[in-house]
Amino acid sequence: LANYFYFAGRILEGKYHTTAAASLVLSSGIHKIRTSSPDASGYLNLNPLAEPRDAIEEGERINAFWTVLTLDAFWNTVHGVPSSIPYTTPMARVDTPWP
Repeated sequence: LANYFYFAGRILEGKYHTTAAASLVLSSGIHKIRTSSPDASGYLNLNPLAEPRDAIEEGERINAFWTVLTLDAFWNTVHGVPSSIPYTTPMARVDTPWP
């Protein structure tokens, strides 16, 4: 949805949906799949997801995370704004395997 708005020239709506997706990623904890970190409960422990039922569901979560991260990084670079995912903070450190 964010890409649709960006390509339609509706930058504000595109940024809104990108930021919402980044918020969901951080609050659900999918930025820390298979982490060895003791703080693996998710960003601020707002809404952690239950363990995935199988490898397929885990793969979907991994793909979702990297899709959101790529979308956020790409459009933030294009528009010269800071990332919605604060990579440098310990709570938001990316610890999810590559897809």
